[in-house]
Amino acid sequence: MIVTLFLFFLYAILIIAFIIGNKRLSTHSKVETSTSKVSVIVAFKDEASNLERLVKSLLNQDYPSELLDFVFVNDHSKDKGKELLEKALTKSSFRYKILDLQNSEGKKNALDFGINSSYGEFILTTDADCWLDTDWVSSMVMQFVITDSRFISGPVSLSSENSTLGQLIQLEFAALIASTSGGFGINKPFMCNGANLGFTKALYDEFKPYENNSQIASGDDVFFLHACKSKSCKMSFVANHKALVFSSAPRNLKSFIEQRIRWASKSKAYKDLFTILIGLVVFATNITLLVCLLYVLINLSNLIWFLALFGTKITLDFFLLLSAKNWIGVQKIFLNSLLLSFLYPFYSVGIALLSLIYKPTWKGRKV
Repeated sequence: MIVTLFLFFLYAILIIAFIIGNKRLSTHSKVETSTSKVSVIVAFKDEASNLERLVKSLLNQDYPSELLDFVFVNDHSKDKGKELLEKALTKSSFRYKILDLQNSEGKKNALDFGINSSYGEFILTTDADCWLDTDWVSSMVMQFVITDSRFISGPVSLSSENSTLGQLIQLEFAALIASTSGGFGINKPFMCNGANLGFTKALYDEFKPYENNSQIASGDDVFFLHACKSKSCKMSFVANHKALVFSSAPRNLKSFIEQRIRWASKSKAYKDLFTILIGLVVFATNITLLVCLLYVLINLSNLIWFLALFGTKITLDFFLLLSAKNWIGVQKIFLNSLLLSFLYPFYSVGIALLSLIYKPTWKGRKV
């Protein structure tokens, strides 16, 4: 009983802190003019079906063409993505490069190659299966200028089918983004997403963030963030819906579970204590809920106790999503959050256990 209450107390403190953090974040209006040079880096592997959509959104950016260039790095693709990319960029008013990764493989090596080949003062990264608002680059640059940050993280939203599964996947991801932004809001960033990331070229050159973890299949984003955090770099979150990056949701439940296992597996290499603590608290809270449910099945007299704990968690999670509704890009939060809350303890505990035995099949797999 005491242990259970203590765990839920820690969880409540954590979620309330994230909610307060989200309330602290400021949404700035767009900077109309800028003289900063920007490079957008995209690593791709077998993304022929997605690249045309990404390029179309990049070419529609409202940032001055003389200050913006795109660097695409082909990580040994076996499809016709490179040819489609060349065709789509033929009439571009922006400068661009299409590079082939030669002596190595994997997303981190591809990003490193692209960044070292870029010319921008500010570096932005996104993924090949994403698409962007026309104000994306301007909004990200605005964050650098106004906050004087060296590392910024932007919001990402998964596209959702009208199916219940699609909406639940979208909402689960939105909860991750709401937690991410909340961490930045309390000056305790612990997570970010490489589909919408920005940093100064000088910072990258200084840290060389992938040197000691290139063998790990994922984590190009989080390991960089943790390196910056350890050196007390100025970091911030772009709480602006104009900076929202849209990404394709996993095609089915199997793809979704495999993706989440990959994400969870990289946590074994984390050294940031706050990030480790969050993982432990969330895992312990969810496994405690499952244990309480088991007690209910054994003895119905435990039902009120279980409902009290479960209701507390649902309420906290709902208000976390609500605190970030301006940039998570999700509708129908209330109804879907109820269903997700019932499923999440089973899902999260299962993913955590499976990640302990996960072995990546190849380093370049998209994360």
